[in-house]
Amino acid sequence: MSSNQRNDGVIFGGTFDPIHEGHLSVIRTLLVDYERVIIAPTGQNPWKPEQATPFAMRFHMIALVLESEGIRYSERIKDRGLILYNSPYLFSVDLLKELRRKGYKALTWAVGADNAASVSEWRDWSTLGCPVVTIPVTIDRHASAVREGRELLHPALKDYVKLNRLYTAST
Repeated sequence: MSSNQRNDGVIFGGTFDPIHEGHLSVIRTLLVDYERVIIAPTGQNPWKPEQATPFAMRFHMIALVLESEGIRYSERIKDRGLILYNSPYLFSVDLLKELRRKGYKALTWAVGADNAASVSEWRDWSTLGCPVVTIPVTIDRHASAVREGRELLHPALKDYVKLNRLYTAST
């Protein structure tokens, strides 16, 4: 997206269970093209049968990783830059409706290239009029592989994960 096409912001949602280098590659790409990037962890991915790590823990892990990477963020939704949104939702449509009630009209939803094909299956997505931008994932990582210890946990999470006994295969 060119700089003269900016809008109210771009949303990058997901479970972030845990946040990993693939997520960071998308976030860095979005920060180049958008004045406001809203990182919005979901309360639970409705497409996955397993229960996610509690929202507060995932939110805290995102903050730990952003801070360790020197990526500045705010939790105030009206700020510019990177916003870490602290309000869990189940479906993307619910988050979009909530943000529109807060005054955002022209939002874009970002998905990593690995998830682009599934957007048309999201609940009520076709009725929302929200454009989707597909972002290349320059570091191919998957949270399930991190949880299972097949891929590396972000170094900033090692102590937190160990202390809270999360992803036991990763520690």
